[in-house]
Amino acid sequence: MGCGRVETLSGCSHSLAKTEFENFLLDSHVISRKINVAKVGQSVKARRSGVLPLMTLDNKPLSVQQVHICDDLVHNLLSVKQIEEKGFHVVFANGTVKIMKGDKVIIKGERQGNLYCIKMKVRLSPEANFVQDNPMLWHRRMGHSAKFPADGICEVCIVAKQTRSPFLQSIPVEKKAKRILEWISSDVCGPISPSTYDGMSYFVTFIDHFSHFTTVYLLKKKSEVDSYFRKYVNMVEAKHGKRVANLRCDNGGEYSSTCFKDFCAERGITIHYNVARNSQQNGIAEKYNRDVMDIARSLVHDSKVSRELWGEAVLAAAYLKNRTGTSTLEKGVTPAEVWYGYKPDLSRIRVFGCTAYIHIPPEDRNSKLDPRSRRMIFTGYCSNGYRVWDPVKRKITSARSVIFEEEPPVVTKVEVGKESFPSHSQEKDVEALPGDEPVLRRSQRERRRPKRDEDYEMMLALSAGCLPSDIPRTYQEAADIDLSWKQAADKELNSLIENHTWDYVEPPSGVPIVETRWVFTEKTVEGVPHKRARLVAKGYQQPYLDEENSYSPVARLVTL
Repeated sequence: MGCGRVETLSGCSHSLAKTEFENFLLDSHVISRKINVAKVGQSVKARRSGVLPLMTLDNKPLSVQQVHICDDLVHNLLSVKQIEEKGFHVVFANGTVKIMKGDKVIIKGERQGNLYCIKMKVRLSPEANFVQDNPMLWHRRMGHSAKFPADGICEVCIVAKQTRSPFLQSIPVEKKAKRILEWISSDVCGPISPSTYDGMSYFVTFIDHFSHFTTVYLLKKKSEVDSYFRKYVNMVEAKHGKRVANLRCDNGGEYSSTCFKDFCAERGITIHYNVARNSQQNGIAEKYNRDVMDIARSLVHDSKVSRELWGEAVLAAAYLKNRTGTSTLEKGVTPAEVWYGYKPDLSRIRVFGCTAYIHIPPEDRNSKLDPRSRRMIFTGYCSNGYRVWDPVKRKITSARSVIFEEEPPVVTKVEVGKESFPSHSQEKDVEALPGDEPVLRRSQRERRRPKRDEDYEMMLALSAGCLPSDIPRTYQEAADIDLSWKQAADKELNSLIENHTWDYVEPPSGVPIVETRWVFTEKTVEGVPHKRARLVAKGYQQPYLDEENSYSPVARLVTL
């Protein structure tokens, strides 16, 4: 653009420019401002503001800040007030105007009529849209650059550049829960491999927004969410005397099934589904599941327990998170405290996976010499005790009287000659006498049989007939050994008679009679031995035809 003239005006609050300079502005933005002029009742409207890059006639670059573009403006006006605010000063003398920085003249103008005028050129910038007649053309020429904006909506830019709208960093105050059970978030995590010892592959969480207290259920399949949600709603509504109002969840089939929707409609629960592929809208549940899995993974790796106990680790992790403060609650307040109304007792907390010795009740002991404690593995908490894992019976049980061994005994080494033998730290003060043979301590470590020997019990059972045993072989032996064996046989006979197992008939002539025999065994149930007696028929004595003689191929387990 050629030379332009700018008038200096001491009473102008902002520098003003004509509309023809609009496309030369940098960092411009839309404004709507009414600017009064000297004449009473007259004004101009400013609609855009920005930085105007200029250049003196001797090619000195200048930039004027906060230039307002106004319609129906006759002259470009330069604000003396703004110039002074930037550290410059303006001198009017002898028909000239000088803008100075200290003693240095930056630019000079002269008086023309009643106005002081300064001539400057517009400095073309690559960031300015200087094609005012066709901005869309230059927008396309410059590769749809935002530095050369279009004068409307550019469909190509939308198709090529549209991004996901930002998510809220936090829930607005007006949308936060004002009471317990007003908002519940839920999400399913899984499938997790391997499955737990009892076949669980998923877990579902229900999070109360007000207290951030979370309830976790283990699932075998996702379709169980409906039944567990009904159980959860009935439990929490009975506990707090309030109704669940809103549920936030994703669009999974477990939440969008007809029976699930019908239950929520009956209970007045409004379901808020995520928009598809936008899991961030259920961020509370998504973040919780990630955190609880991090804790559960840490518990499993730290305790060295089998991975099939991950379900117990998840339940323990939820228990611990409910007793840990969060940023959404006041400092020092935990979700469990808000949920239950009192501070939780942290003295019950123990190291996950540590050794737990549970007390055996007198009812489960046969004699006064039987052990009074059983060694198990601590896996979690219940309302009135602890959850422990029985590695022998492979099941979880609850116990109240428990002694924990959270720290394993420290093992040192006592060197004797060229050999070293392990010993407990409490034995480190015992000196080895010269010439004495070292006493080897039997290891207390639990020994596990390799999988390749799983068929060993079968082979042992086949040869069991060669081993000495106290189990009687005949009814006479049973009566001679112990009265309890005869009582077991009498119990079997009474059961057969009560169930009408046979009918008394005359024996047919010329047909051999199949004989019977007694089979005795002893089984242990929860540490208590029980004697069993069964009366069986000798099936091998039953006659058969030649065409009924058949054989079945067999193979050893090791060949499979």
